[in-house]
Amino acid sequence: MSYIPNIRDAEEFINIFRKTTSFLKDEFIHLFELGLDDYYETQIEKFLYLNTFFHQEIKVNFFDTYFKLDVYQRDSKKQKINFDKPINNLKDKKYSVIIGTAGSGKSMMTKYIFFQSILENRKIPILIELRNFDEQKQNFNFEKYIFSQLLSKNVKPNLSTLKSTFKSGLFLIILDGYDEVYSKNIQHLNKEIEDFIDKYKNNHFIITSRPGAGAERLYRFEPLYIEPLNKLKVVEFVNLVIKNIERRERVLAIIRSPRSIEYSYYLSNPLLLSMFLMTCSKYPSLPKKKTEFYYNVFDTLYSKHDGITKHSFDREKRSGADKNAFEKIIANIAYQFFINGKYDFSETELNSVLRNIRIKDNSLQFDDELMKFDLITAISLITADGLSYSFPHRSLQEFFTSVFIHKVVKTEYQQEKIYSYFINKLIPLSNDSFFNFYEICNEIDSNSFKKTFVIKYLQKINKEVKGKNKKNNLLFLLKMFHVKILLTRNRKQKIPKEDVYMFFPDKLDYKKKSKNILFYTKIKMEESSKYYTFFQYLKVQGKIDWFIKFLNSKDFKLDLAYEISKLYTMNQFFYKKKFFELDYRNKKYIEIVLKVFTKHKFDNKLENPLNFINLKIENLMYEINLNTQINDTLCEPISF
Repeated sequence: MSYIPNIRDAEEFINIFRKTTSFLKDEFIHLFELGLDDYYETQIEKFLYLNTFFHQEIKVNFFDTYFKLDVYQRDSKKQKINFDKPINNLKDKKYSVIIGTAGSGKSMMTKYIFFQSILENRKIPILIELRNFDEQKQNFNFEKYIFSQLLSKNVKPNLSTLKSTFKSGLFLIILDGYDEVYSKNIQHLNKEIEDFIDKYKNNHFIITSRPGAGAERLYRFEPLYIEPLNKLKVVEFVNLVIKNIERRERVLAIIRSPRSIEYSYYLSNPLLLSMFLMTCSKYPSLPKKKTEFYYNVFDTLYSKHDGITKHSFDREKRSGADKNAFEKIIANIAYQFFINGKYDFSETELNSVLRNIRIKDNSLQFDDELMKFDLITAISLITADGLSYSFPHRSLQEFFTSVFIHKVVKTEYQQEKIYSYFINKLIPLSNDSFFNFYEICNEIDSNSFKKTFVIKYLQKINKEVKGKNKKNNLLFLLKMFHVKILLTRNRKQKIPKEDVYMFFPDKLDYKKKSKNILFYTKIKMEESSKYYTFFQYLKVQGKIDWFIKFLNSKDFKLDLAYEISKLYTMNQFFYKKKFFELDYRNKKYIEIVLKVFTKHKFDNKLENPLNFINLKIENLMYEINLNTQINDTLCEPISF
């Protein structure tokens, strides 16, 4: 493939990097002598040789296994970006957020961007994996965390010089895994990230995230979406992974069959396609459900290696545990870290979980060291990266967590207790929308999931508006969608035209041009808030879309601008600021918005904006009772 450089050695890449940095000014060169050079040597070696889903016993060259993916803007799928030359491809897009579902290839894409940026020789790339962020160790200072990742611990660099380097705009800063950040103060952390980007805005920034994590609402950032694999790309992917011609043709025959159309979603996702390729020897047909993929993967890894690569071999289990025991143990591990918002864990933490499993379940007795060997080497469902451990992919951790909740846990009371913690603790502290997790749980045990989680969560949401007045319900909706009003008098500020309308002090007319423009207004909101994405999962988001549409209407923005202008002066707006921001914490702001809603007769909708929830709960209860009756009927013995 032409886009893959013929670089086989880390030292060769490091030499290219040193040439790349030759354009730096003299006053910044010594930063590399103080530790930044060491950082890049470590990162290049780490990213260039890695284990993959198909190569879990040996490390392979990144460029031998990377499959190039494209991203696109939602309003223009024809204009695709492949990051062969990152800065040139991005053009004027200095702030981009790459959105992709579980297994779509976001993290591999960031490594590709990292390497290609070095080859492009226009910006110095910095790749930070956000899931490693520990707010306690870094005293909740995101800037300090970034700098600590870059510089050698053995020296004390001139901090002002380091900051000057960042302010100069020499870097492409890639923040991978925004959705994987788990914080007890998530709003403060989001502000830290935004403040860091504001402070060093001359650089290029790329953030990756699953949809629904809130990365889309970061100001200035333009969403780019990973394009699913089409039929042609699926064939290219198979050709890259499977070298044996006979095996490859058998797989392609299955994929090209008319029946495969039913499973186009699974084939279009690189991770799920990889899972199918790994298991196709033992399970040659395409599974109907996502959970079948994961079960097939587990069974294939447990029984023996798949035979796709030349390094395949049967693997001995030293712990003596059987398949059922391994499933319960892995499910326990997945749950304990998932429920605490952890996707990476230390050996000490893993030891603690294994010890806890043995104590709480007498049927699961094993030697911890032998079990770790089996999990990491024999079955390869836990991967080791230096001193850090994780599942091969986060979606596998979600799958085994759902197995724990709906298969290992014995009683409905215990399930309700787990989901209560999930609703009240994990969801508020996480950036994730948990869309993939919901789908898996529903597939494993639909009745139990709806009864112990979906209905309980809907009831919690409904409590927040039930019996409240219009003003409080409006406040709830504004908070739910993170609605903010941004005002600026800088005409050159880059804001999409369709989101900007101008207020004239003499009369309201957004079409005419005038030198008396008081300010521009932009409505900043997040349609992927946790509640809204949950409504999307339940396919009821249309019931609340009236609110989004009205806030984005010309009438609302113009009338809002008019009302705001009567309360604030220009100095109050823009004193030492390029932007003035209003949100739900400003009491006057709530009153102004309510006044505009009332003028356009939308205030009646605020009396009970979530009235559809009760109907949805009733429908879910009916489905649960119907399924229970069907199951009871199936259990009745036949009389002969």
